[in-house]
Amino acid sequence: MVRVLVVEDNAGLRRALVDLLEEQPNLEVVSKAGPLAEARMLLEGVDIVLLHMDGLARMALSSSGSSGQGYAALRTSP
Repeated sequence: MVRVLVVEDNAGLRRALVDLLEEQPNLEVVSKAGPLAEARMLLEGVDIVLLHMDGLARMALSSSGSSGQGYAALRTSP
């Protein structure tokens, strides 16, 4: 089972992403976060971080001292 942290500041979109991921038999959404600071506290025990952020936010999150997570970034603007 792959453990996923969903990071999205829009609560409606975050809920939709969680609902979609929870339908997948091999994924488990173990945490969800809006603000980047909240996401940093939830990295422990997560295999994949699903982000809807720009590259700078991803770099800030990945430099928080945790390692071993994969990152998947969503981009909705050009």
